[in-house]
Amino acid sequence: MEFDDELATESLDESNAKSALEKLQSTRKHVIYCYVVNYHLCFLFFQEDRKTLPIYPYRDELLKAINEHQVFPCYI
Repeated sequence: MEFDDELATESLDESNAKSALEKLQSTRKHVIYCYVVNYHLCFLFFQEDRKTLPIYPYRDELLKAINEHQVFPCYI
């Protein structure tokens, strides 16, 4: 009788451990998903917000000028 109780307790502990592990893995996936969604939303927000800056219409011209007229530091 005592042996059966120990076996049942071990089985219950193992079942609880598996259940806890599954919950932890599910929670971890959910947290990662939330981080990815949050990152994507922030990225989209900053993309749209950047377009409201006064210099934005000149962005391509400015980047082209910077690329064509790069100054390299010369140390003496």
